[in-house]
Amino acid sequence: MIRLLDTVRLTTDRYATDGARRGDIGCVVEIYDDGAFEIEFSDDDGVAPALFAAQPDEVEPAPQ
Repeated sequence: MIRLLDTVRLTTDRYATDGARRGDIGCVVEIYDDGAFEIEFSDDDGVAPALFAAQPDEVEPAPQ
C-alpha cells in the first residue's frame, strides 16, 4: 500500500514530456479520492523538474 510521503518509482514513460521517465523516483505529496497520487520528482540539487498526478498502476513502491 502506497501512503502519503512514500517514495515511488514511475513505471511508465507517459510523463516524459512532464519531466519524469520510467524508473524515476518521486515522493507522494497528495493522495486523491479517486486513488491517484500527486508525485513530486526532484533532482540531486533539490530542484523539482516534475509534479503531476499519476494513477496507481503507473507507480510502484521504490526500493529502500
